[in-house]
Amino acid sequence: MEFSHLTHASRLRNQTSAVYHNCLDWSLADWSNAIAGETGEMCNLIKKIRRGDSIDVKDVGKELADIVIYADLLADQLGLDLGECVRQKFNEVSDRIGSNIKV
Repeated sequence: MEFSHLTHASRLRNQTSAVYHNCLDWSLADWSNAIAGETGEMCNLIKKIRRGDSIDVKDVGKELADIVIYADLLADQLGLDLGECVRQKFNEVSDRIGSNIKV
């Protein structure tokens, strides 16, 4: 999946859904707090795995997906293309560590 498809679908869902329509006026702080909340939920599952609880890793995947979705929504609010941001950052780190692996 490409981030552009996610961005388009999120915009459409936010504009047409009574549940998500109120997100249209969220501030940058609201979006970043949503990311932090989902990150906390993911970390809690990882903590449980670490202590030996039986956690389905698919549940961790769902929280990771929530993080990515909110990150894409925040990037869109800032006028950024999340896919391009990820590509640039990955390549920047490759350059810094002397790796020729780029995306």
